Amino acid sequence: MKIAVYFESDKQAGGGFQQSVNAVKQLMISAQGIASVQVYTSSQSVANDLLYYGISATLFKFSRLKQVLSHLFSLDGFLFFGGRRYRFFDRYFIKEGADLLYFPNPCLHALITDINYFVTVWDLCHRDQLEFPEVRALGQFERREYIFKRSLPKAAMVIAESVTGKKNISHRYLVDEHRIAVCALQTGVSLTTSSHTAIPRPDNLALAVRGDSEPYIFYPAQFWAHKNHSYILDALKILKDEHSVSLQLICCGGDKGNAKYVCDYAKSLGLENQFVNLGFVEDCSLQELYQGATALVMTSYFGPTNIPPIEAMVLGVPVVYGDIEGAREQLSDSALFVDLDNPMSLAEKLLALLYEPGLRDELIHKGYQQVVFATASVDDPVRRALKAYRRKLVTWKRHD
Repeated sequence: MKIAVYFESDKQAGGGFQQSVNAVKQLMISAQGIASVQVYTSSQSVANDLLYYGISATLFKFSRLKQVLSHLFSLDGFLFFGGRRYRFFDRYFIKEGADLLYFPNPCLHALITDINYFVTVWDLCHRDQLEFPEVRALGQFERREYIFKRSLPKAAMVIAESVTGKKNISHRYLVDEHRIAVCALQTGVSLTTSSHTAIPRPDNLALAVRGDSEPYIFYPAQFWAHKNHSYILDALKILKDEHSVSLQLICCGGDKGNAKYVCDYAKSLGLENQFVNLGFVEDCSLQELYQGATALVMTSYFGPTNIPPIEAMVLGVPVVYGDIEGAREQLSDSALFVDLDNPMSLAEKLLALLYEPGLRDELIHKGYQQVVFATASVDDPVRRALKAYRRKLVTWKRHD
């Protein structure tokens, strides 16, 4: 059996790219001894990015005209016209001998295939947190709803990253629960599983920013509104004014329209010397930034699962995380949880990390145990689903 993976996220997507890579890595593990896995992309730059993580991708051409025609003939009004003549996406993978397609995240291409497919859903935050501009502007909400409503019920298997996600997928998109597998995020692939051998030695970014002065907390996240950087700045203001404690906030990530606002907000609070935005940082420098930090502080409203907490725990860094629905499922008691409506909650947790004896070491130990437990879990619902699909596959012959 052959599984074809369609990969379209590039490295500039930040966490979205990392979660897609993580999903592909996990699929390769689940498919061992059951199926061969080949990754495909229509972008040379994406193929180059994937090679860094030891993933070899086949490049194929899928022109804009072919995409438009393929999508057009997947619409209800055109579904029964044209046969497979204009289904270029389908035809390509049929010729490649694919028995199953895998999409690391829902995309428009999942709408046009006659081939069975699995798809991973990271989150449904456009429903959970629909107040934010990034899921309202320019038809983004409508686009996501269109893709989810059409692609999820038709999927042979939907892979969720949490039980909370499974419940919401089933409820909101009428997907049978037995066709939703929960597969928790594993160790941070960007820091632990690269097979690239030509990476230059990382610059000492952490020490260059930190100097010999104050400690820092680290937040690797794109500058979207939902990432909630201002909440951390409010907590640092409380620490400075009420406890005479000075902590730096070091951030990295691409600007998605909110970086200037965060920078201006830091200045308005008198924290411009405690806020550092490194912009987009290559993976080879992330490890040092993590390891120099007092803690990873992740206060995003979106989730509940994310890659940075896993990376931090792998590297022995305490995690402070927003207490959103489903977050404790991923992190259990290995993180400090904060109330995202109350910056004082974060200030108190940071004070505890700085001054409460043994707390930091306790969190590091629990984080490591959490990662080891998740990685060593013998339950693999995706592997079971692949075995079941392979058994069904032998009962028919596809007519190309």
